[in-house]
Amino acid sequence: MSVCYINGELLPADRPALLPTDRGFTLGDGLFETMRAVNGRVLHLQAHLRRLAEGAARLRIPLDVAPLPEAIARTLAANDLRHADATLRLTLSRGPAPRGLAFPAQPRPTLVIAAAPYRPYPAVLYRRGMKAILLPQRRNEFAAAVSLKTLNYLEAIVGKAQAADAGADEGIFCNTQGFLAEACTANLFFVRDGELHTPADDCGLVPGVVRGVVLSLAQADGLPVRLGRYTPDDLRRSDEAFLTNSLMGVMPLTEVDGQKIGDGRPGKLTRTLASQYDLAIGG
Repeated sequence: MSVCYINGELLPADRPALLPTDRGFTLGDGLFETMRAVNGRVLHLQAHLRRLAEGAARLRIPLDVAPLPEAIARTLAANDLRHADATLRLTLSRGPAPRGLAFPAQPRPTLVIAAAPYRPYPAVLYRRGMKAILLPQRRNEFAAAVSLKTLNYLEAIVGKAQAADAGADEGIFCNTQGFLAEACTANLFFVRDGELHTPADDCGLVPGVVRGVVLSLAQADGLPVRLGRYTPDDLRRSDEAFLTNSLMGVMPLTEVDGQKIGDGRPGKLTRTLASQYDLAIGG
């Protein structure tokens, strides 16, 4: 039976531990981080905790990140994952509160850490690349929480369902101005004429931790990198493309709306960056 860390205690995952008035449950008022561990080592831990702390400060949710590395280690150990490849989910909510939208005067945040064995994406996806569709709904780049990894994931949930209905693996959002933002669960990159492009931070996306790592790897390799405002046509005319997140790493993207990107196969630069990333994490 799996064990969760809940507000300082290690408890069986199937034991009810959250109050029904918790605002994470009733209002989606909170944040989360999904992390990967390789041989028990949490990848990019400080970057994840920094993003969590910055989000908590913006939402005015009290949080002390100092105890979290130890809490994560305890959770891995309790699930016999201390030396294994694992997936971790850290969830922070504002905690229980009376009805209404106003912030509680004295919030009691809820912190949950769950761990499970890492289940990699199917190898066939890395060989052939993912297929995506452009989603009809728009990502609001002006929304208050647009760049935060909040508990309200309905846009991504609906987008993923639309992609699946269309026989695709992912959905890609544009923002209200028609510029590319991100995929449902990943950041977007494309390559054209030897330059690496990705939507700028103000385009309506969550700046992913692995996105930052890949940008650093590309810059260290002397690859021209551009963060900007791009249209779907820019993606369609690209030579190659890929997606990134903490669990998939670097995933080739080879088709959008039934149209091949480049020659329809994972590109050379995509494969190079994927290899560099795997080497960097020890995967």
